[in-house]
Amino acid sequence: ITLEARAIYARIVGSEDTDTMSRLQFIKALDCKTVASFVLPGIDMTRLMEDDDTYEAAHHFFNDLSRGRQRVRFQEFLAHFQHTKATASHAQELRVVFERIDVNQDNRISRHELRSTVKRDSKVADFLLRRYDINFEDDEELSTAVDDVYSAICGDNRYFDFADFIAYFMAKNRFEDHTRGISVRCHYVHPGTLC
Repeated sequence: ITLEARAIYARIVGSEDTDTMSRLQFIKALDCKTVASFVLPGIDMTRLMEDDDTYEAAHHFFNDLSRGRQRVRFQEFLAHFQHTKATASHAQELRVVFERIDVNQDNRISRHELRSTVKRDSKVADFLLRRYDINFEDDEELSTAVDDVYSAICGDNRYFDFADFIAYFMAKNRFEDHTRGISVRCHYVHPGTLC
């Protein structure tokens, strides 16, 4: 990953003789499909300047890298990819889960929409709530677990979008935590599911 990250970083900073990357350099570099697919896999950057969700995803990513600073050094850029190992397949899998939750296809998920989907879709429930040892028949336990996940994704906001969703899962290897053993794990019985 080091060589690939170095090549992408070089494309971002261009021919400038600098060892740091600015937000503007980063945003401009997202016009390059190679850069965009490496740093934000699964997100269509062709409409970066016209689409709020895409623009926010790019800014979320830079903020994660910079942690409040104006510029990002290569070592910080590299460290991000070594820790998260964000791949295109992860983003695509997350997009599939997001779309299963986003029933009305408005690219926003409300707390109610999330809770409803978890109740009716055992695959989404297992994916999102696998760390919780809850009885899916108990509405209070289920509601508490869903509220916990919802708050972790977007705080007290009324909705979260795909950028928030992907940022939550890609941070600190949550994606691997949520997918590890998913095909064999079954310690509860969800309505309509046979174990």
